[in-house]
Amino acid sequence: MNLSILIPCYNYYPLDLVKSLSDEIVRDRLDVEILLWDDASKGAYGHKIEALGRLPNVRHNRLSENLGRAKIRNAMVEEANGEFLLFIDADGIPVSSNFISNYLGEISANRVVCGGRIYQKEPPTFKYYLHWKYGTQKESKTVEERSKRPYFGFHSNNFLIPKHVFGRINFPEELVGYGHEDTLFGVLLKKGQIPVKHIDNPVVHVGLEKREVFLDKAVTAGENLAMFIRLGHLEFKDTKLSKAYILLSKWKLMRLFLGWATFRVSYWNRELLTRNNPSLFMLNLYKLFFFSVEIRK
Repeated sequence: MNLSILIPCYNYYPLDLVKSLSDEIVRDRLDVEILLWDDASKGAYGHKIEALGRLPNVRHNRLSENLGRAKIRNAMVEEANGEFLLFIDADGIPVSSNFISNYLGEISANRVVCGGRIYQKEPPTFKYYLHWKYGTQKESKTVEERSKRPYFGFHSNNFLIPKHVFGRINFPEELVGYGHEDTLFGVLLKKGQIPVKHIDNPVVHVGLEKREVFLDKAVTAGENLAMFIRLGHLEFKDTKLSKAYILLSKWKLMRLFLGWATFRVSYWNRELLTRNNPSLFMLNLYKLFFFSVEIRK
């Protein structure tokens, strides 16, 4: 088998994604399998996800214990039959009806291919607006923009990698919660001198988070970034957030920033949760504060 599509899933029902992929495989008679693994979803999600396993070319597995974002992906690779692996997050929907074929046309023995991520054009309701605004302005990049900094523009929600190349890297299993797994994987690809090609084959990220969940994840991401730096997996130069920390420290302004931010963080939180059009600069300050506190522990 040439290609395995890996879809880890937790508390999300990826009907449109799985059906779209299964339909394309059947329509074009592709030698492709879909691995749909449920990472111990709660409640009714488990039964709904299991039902998708009856679609053509889908292999379903429901885990009894939650492994987390990194371990489940590594475990899925071990069970995949394909020489090439296409990772897709459960909350993405392919734009092209030839999504799989577009990737098959780019297969290369030692190259990673990234298809990209976009968001819906119309603004969502108030409670999802912060995530949508951040994603639209910070994560949705053209092929040209992503190609200028191919490793920095890496996103793990939609990419193809040869199985033997993945075996040299793997997702870091220290990672349990959300945040900066993409950053680390991109750095590992760069250190391994593995070429990354960006193509125009995006998925629409439809799994928007509510404002309070999105902010909680921003804090968790900062904690992960601090952990990766302490473990030596990442350097301060690898992200804009950690570079800002170093710059303030170099100018001997970090203590001043932390003192000021301590009195402002509740205000930032309230504004980000309640303002119709929240400031992404304010979000950056919010993230910088929590990262700075964590890295100084």
